[in-house]
Amino acid sequence: MNKLNKIISLLTVSLLGMSNVQAHWYAGAGIVFSDLEPITTSNSDFRVSDDSDTGFQILIGNRINGHLAVEFSYADLGEAGITQISTGDTGTIEYKQVTLGGVLYPWAEKELGGWASPFVGAGIRRTSNDSDDGVPFRRVNEYNNYLQAGVEVGLSQDWKMRLSYKDYSDDSSIVGVSAIFSAF
Repeated sequence: MNKLNKIISLLTVSLLGMSNVQAHWYAGAGIVFSDLEPITTSNSDFRVSDDSDTGFQILIGNRINGHLAVEFSYADLGEAGITQISTGDTGTIEYKQVTLGGVLYPWAEKELGGWASPFVGAGIRRTSNDSDDGVPFRRVNEYNNYLQAGVEVGLSQDWKMRLSYKDYSDDSSIVGVSAIFSAF
């Protein structure tokens, strides 16, 4: 088992083992607006012709205490358009991200202005790319880190709306809006 698999296993076991009285599970789903920029070299015959798309994300987390949560997410970021300059042929590269990381709520349970809770997060991610026929690509940094920041707005005792920004790498990032249910 390589080092990254050991880390993922440890974090997963930690996430699943945190079902004590203080911890609260939550789940969410929402839409994402992605910025996708497959890396091309200056002497490449390929250029990015469409660098944004919409997709979706789902997440599950465990709020350990007022300040900290552990969260797993899956996001389908959509696809980037690629054009071969010499032939005019076009194709796409699809992006999917799986993440596992921590979420920090600096002001804990004290919502700013009584309604908003800012947060930051970081962790590890796995990128999955696929392309249609005719688009050669090389996956770079399949496993790496990610950063996120955002705000959660309380709608009721069990429901929150989350607006977040996630930076996965040099070639993909998202702005997402998700509904979060936290009654378990």
